[in-house]
Amino acid sequence: MNTRSKALRAAAYAAGVALAPAAQAQLYGASPFQNQFYKLDMVTGAAITTNAIDVPTRTITGTNSVTIDPTTNIAYAVVKASGVTGRLLVTIDLDTAVGVEIGNLGDNFSSLAFRADGQLFGVTGDGATVPETLYLIDKGNASVTLASALGNGADGEVIAFEPRDGMLYHWSGNGTVVFEKLESSPPYTVTNIPIVGATNGETFGAVWDECTGVFITSNINSAFNTFAPDGTVTPQYGTTPDDVRGLALVGPNSCDVDLSPTLSIAPAEPTPAGAVSLDVQVPNAGPARALAPTLTITLPASLSAASTTGCAEDPTGIPTCTLPVLFGGDVATVTIAATYDGTPSSLVTVQAATTSNDTDAGNDIATLAIDDTIFANGFELP
Repeated sequence: MNTRSKALRAAAYAAGVALAPAAQAQLYGASPFQNQFYKLDMVTGAAITTNAIDVPTRTITGTNSVTIDPTTNIAYAVVKASGVTGRLLVTIDLDTAVGVEIGNLGDNFSSLAFRADGQLFGVTGDGATVPETLYLIDKGNASVTLASALGNGADGEVIAFEPRDGMLYHWSGNGTVVFEKLESSPPYTVTNIPIVGATNGETFGAVWDECTGVFITSNINSAFNTFAPDGTVTPQYGTTPDDVRGLALVGPNSCDVDLSPTLSIAPAEPTPAGAVSLDVQVPNAGPARALAPTLTITLPASLSAASTTGCAEDPTGIPTCTLPVLFGGDVATVTIAATYDGTPSSLVTVQAATTSNDTDAGNDIATLAIDDTIFANGFELP
């Protein structure tokens, strides 16, 4: 992007103008230890892109938090800058990492979260002058107003908002992790949540994922977990490029998917005892991720020695073939290799399924009738 384009985008952010939301769900995070801002693969944790945050007149040395204003789709971040006491509140362009400074928060803030109405909250870290304290933040000038002292836990104060119940959730501690929720309006009553599962140490970032009903969290081991609001934690997964702070999730508001498998065969008119290759295409025409997608593959007796390519169970993905997560617009491909015995009108069936909301169940099944060259046209071909 040229300098003029960067300037225009920065001006748009300074004026409070939101850029277009992502076409599909996309996760972002940042390093607290160096000036690196990441576009992250939600499954593997790998950095898709890495940019340095560019705030005019400032030398950024790390980022503690990134979050999205749900009323404007503008991204806000807490950054550390050389020669600056306290932490800076900035807006940030998620594509370019160009930032616009709003102001100094006045203390060492470690995490941000927005309420559904656009009210910004921040929490100070364990090393702040006033540690482990929740504040309301004016997103226009970075001024803060005391909301409530927290105090439970130790290292790593992280907050995230859950829009279904309207509560703020709070993580703190490393050796012993505290997980709790608090009201997002006075008196900010705190309720402890017993953790079920391994936390893998300090939580570095958290964001609510509406399409799965859990928080995606990053931890001190450079990996992800998920936390359900009831305290259930999944085993860690993925490998992130650093101990990622923040976590911001953007994408379509809809959680709908549409899987519609298709089938084709080569050769088109197989011969008895000949090898055949069945090609299964599974596109997701919906805007959201298709979670836990599977194919149920039913083969006729006329196909033998079948094997799959493209399933988690390869080469034995029959009858159940597990597919990778399918983002909106993605297409999964599965190939089935087999031997055909020549029985005419042999029917192959594949049925797609997902734990996500499939809006058109009527196109989840594909069938294909196999005929050999003797019977395909009602007579033997020359």
